[in-house]
Amino acid sequence: MKYAAANGVRVINMSIGSNQKLNIDDMTTKDYDEIKHYALELEQIIGNNPQMAIVVAAGNDSGWIDQDSIYNFPCGVGLPNVVCVGALTSSGRLASFSNIPVKKNIRMVYASGTNIYSTYPTSMCTDGMKIDLSTPYDVFEKDFAKSCLPAVGDKSRIIPMSGTSMATPIVTRLLAQIMKEDTKLQGAAAI
Repeated sequence: MKYAAANGVRVINMSIGSNQKLNIDDMTTKDYDEIKHYALELEQIIGNNPQMAIVVAAGNDSGWIDQDSIYNFPCGVGLPNVVCVGALTSSGRLASFSNIPVKKNIRMVYASGTNIYSTYPTSMCTDGMKIDLSTPYDVFEKDFAKSCLPAVGDKSRIIPMSGTSMATPIVTRLLAQIMKEDTKLQGAAAI
């Protein structure tokens, strides 16, 4: 992010997280301190670059985004140049897995985030299985690597994926276009 800011990047797409839920009871103080240090460092970088619009995935825990929890970072930051993106279904309803904000100072928008075709490493795919787009998200997430379409080159395939990380690039592209049209717009003003 520092490199991007130093080189004039005006919009950043962020999807940082994992498909594993954190078990706070099993965390050591060192683990917690490490996560907190990383979150605070990133928050400082974002805060020091108000000219940038930061578009972040809201997360897929069917939960609430709470500014007081480091586990909701960076959505929970509440900085004016950060916008969180939740996922919608193809019918325009909130996707069952999408996190939503609790606090009013969190800027939130929603975009299509279910069954979005994306590339995926071939090494993670299992051949011979059919794709069932009606599979519920929690089951689909667990087994999605088993359902890959034909290869795209040697190293990746295309599969349908669901999540706020699939919705975030749509909003990032829109913001980039808006900022391209009005070169004076920066950060929060573009959002």
